[in-house]
Amino acid sequence: MLHKSEEKLPVSWKKTLPLKHFQIGISFLLTHLLIILVSELITNYLAFQGIYNSFVLSIGLTLCTPFLLGFLFNYTQTNWKKYSYVFLYAILIGYFIIGGYYHPDCNLPYSSALLFSCVYFLAALIHLTDLLVNPKSEHFRFQLSVNISLLIYNILNGIMTPFHWAYMDQYLPSPELIADINYYITISYYFALDLIFIHEIRKLRKS
Repeated sequence: MLHKSEEKLPVSWKKTLPLKHFQIGISFLLTHLLIILVSELITNYLAFQGIYNSFVLSIGLTLCTPFLLGFLFNYTQTNWKKYSYVFLYAILIGYFIIGGYYHPDCNLPYSSALLFSCVYFLAALIHLTDLLVNPKSEHFRFQLSVNISLLIYNILNGIMTPFHWAYMDQYLPSPELIADINYYITISYYFALDLIFIHEIRKLRKS
């Protein structure tokens, strides 16, 4: 239905649609990253004050996840796959509510890090299957680059972060190697997204 309705649009409108989709997608991703940044700053501040900060992480993920899923939703063409993002988000919210992880005294278990990575990984995988079926999708390489970054990051993050949190749950200092690897994985992910954004914006300016 979406493709049929687009075919009836004037030519000038058809030319602006890809740009609008790109602008919406970038806005979603940048908002997602901004909320993560604010959440991390608050979390680190509370940690230095010796205050439980798991509830901040829960709230941060609740707020930032819709924007990441919104980016994937914006480019996904298959309806049932669009609904699957809503289902994945419902799983995340249900986990926080049932576990009582919005309470200031809550302490997220180390296994929850694996759940978060699985939700993001599955969302990215669903988007990838839709993207590969439609190789002529607008901004195909941009979508593919973001998607691969998401998949790789969540595989590595799903392995390393539970180990890092497991030591904290036992009030033990995390081994320096694990902490460093976890840190550089996150930094590399955000740096890769920045490069992808800059490259795509420069390409659009030249076109």
